Amino acid sequence: MNIMKYTSNHEKLNISEKLDENKIFINGNNFNFIASNVKSEKYEFLRDELKNFLLKKKEILNDKVEIIMLEYELTKPLISSELVYIDLRYWKNGIIDDNRFPRDKYTGLFYYPASSLKGMLRDAAEYDEFYKRIENKYVESKNEYKEIYNYLFGEIKNDDDGNAGNLRVYPIFFKRTKIEHFTPLDENRTPKLPLSVEAIPEKEKFYIFLEILLKDKKYEYNDIIKELIDFLFTEIGIGSKNRLGYGRAKKIGEVSDAYKGKYENINFKLGMEDKKYGLKEIKVEFISLDNIHISSGEYKMEYIDDFVIKDKHGIPFIPSTSFKGALRNAFVNLDFKNIKEIFGNEHDNDNIKKGTVYFNDLKIKYFPVSITEYEVFYYLNNKKRDEYRVEFNSSIKITSKVIYIKKSNKKIDFNENIKINGVTIKTKKIDKDKYLVSPQDYYYLINNNMVIKHSNKIDKDSGTASGKDGNIFIYELIPRGTIFETSIIIDNGKLNIEEAEIEELFKKAFLYLSTAGIGGKKSRGSGRIVPLRFYYNSKGE
Repeated sequence: MNIMKYTSNHEKLNISEKLDENKIFINGNNFNFIASNVKSEKYEFLRDELKNFLLKKKEILNDKVEIIMLEYELTKPLISSELVYIDLRYWKNGIIDDNRFPRDKYTGLFYYPASSLKGMLRDAAEYDEFYKRIENKYVESKNEYKEIYNYLFGEIKNDDDGNAGNLRVYPIFFKRTKIEHFTPLDENRTPKLPLSVEAIPEKEKFYIFLEILLKDKKYEYNDIIKELIDFLFTEIGIGSKNRLGYGRAKKIGEVSDAYKGKYENINFKLGMEDKKYGLKEIKVEFISLDNIHISSGEYKMEYIDDFVIKDKHGIPFIPSTSFKGALRNAFVNLDFKNIKEIFGNEHDNDNIKKGTVYFNDLKIKYFPVSITEYEVFYYLNNKKRDEYRVEFNSSIKITSKVIYIKKSNKKIDFNENIKINGVTIKTKKIDKDKYLVSPQDYYYLINNNMVIKHSNKIDKDSGTASGKDGNIFIYELIPRGTIFETSIIIDNGKLNIEEAEIEELFKKAFLYLSTAGIGGKKSRGSGRIVPLRFYYNSKGE
């Protein structure tokens, strides 16, 4: 039997080795479900790239970012189910809930979301048992501890971010899964159909990466977070059914702070291009590490409470004002001088002075679209087509791939058809996994592939979810992996700073955004962008 397996470039590969097969019950039908593995080379590459990126960032930003890198091993399986909706042409209801463990659509790796991990850390920090664990070791009083808690996790003052806190968390990635079986009971304690759930198995090793923005060094934040992580994994657990002991882990050790492999992507040189009238231009591309939310201020339209801001064509973008504000914040936190000279002092009503640097919107250059294909192999029962159903001992195959689309502003020959979201789109391939599409299809694909998230509204008095009916808040985000392009215009004649110093200032400030983020919902795992490429001219030379 051939088993489908992901490769590092997202293509399918037929392999001959036997993987464990498990029975899984889906909507009352018994399926053969492959307990999946992914290539260890892909997992190790991602681990080393992230590790080296964080080390290089710490090296460039010096003492402004603290990095925590730990290795743990599960002592109990980890469950974190996601609902997957499969459109089956011959399936009567068209919906299957197969309790799969979340997969990263860009790598195919199994992952535990950063927002979930940060939420679990925040909850663990509120346990009295944890305070007793660090009392007299790192803190002297509960007032001190409250100050540390607010510094790391922020203060939720209203339905918005409030103070987003200074702790930044990355997803946890895993290499393999297995099937866990449960028998749920109804209200009469009578066993129902067995429930099969994909889980990360015990003894699976994994890595935890976190960052702390060091705006002060009043407390030993690094050691306190390490204690908190250990408390969470040994005493509470993460994921579903942690009250039954699932999601527990033990510490293996700290990840070496030595570079592994070669990492050059961040050893960029920032260049400026001469423009007319003594102006200079910096061109830069960013890729979003997280989903991004810049509110449009449009509320309660259709079923979404808060949309992202979009241009007159309905395409999302990051406004220059948000970009400038995030960079100004970076300059302040990095203790740079010349802030008023570069950004101006618009807040000084008595002596308003414009800055010498002009910022443009971040516009989408390439937008990521996930192509997910589901195939169901089943025995036909010789009935009419509308009565076909999945039979006993059938199997599901899921293939996932991400492509990037770009709008074509010219009439060209679209010579390749791709099926996306069940719709056939005419495209023209311009590079590996990059395609041109028409303006109409571009608008359609972007607005049908935005991220929609749900969260509970927070009670501003208690700081907890209110739990009242109608307090689910639904908002829209630009998806992770979106590539933006922008430029900054510098009036070099008015800016009394050497060109080499300007380059170094913006190089560090751009990199700071990969920790501090941009826009709203940063406390919920959104907003980080990283400079993807710097270049001197329009040809990228």
